[in-house]
Amino acid sequence: MASMVALMGKLQKALMYSGDIVKINTKQYYSKDKERMINCYIVTKAFPTKCKDGITREKDKQIFMGYSALDVVKFLSERYKGG
Repeated sequence: MASMVALMGKLQKALMYSGDIVKINTKQYYSKDKERMINCYIVTKAFPTKCKDGITREKDKQIFMGYSALDVVKFLSERYKGG
């Protein structure tokens, strides 16, 4: 698992160097069925949005959510390849 998290960081850095800045957030939930904590990975990207006062600001929007580090690595690698 630790190597998947490290690979996520490397892919995130590669995307950043290519100009595609994404953020990876995690949340934890308790599963009563499995009686353990479950990690949720959320990938977000900043998009410009116009506020009520007319000023344009960046707002993070979710572009991917998964419960497996492997799914996040697959998503980031596909994004890095351009697909």
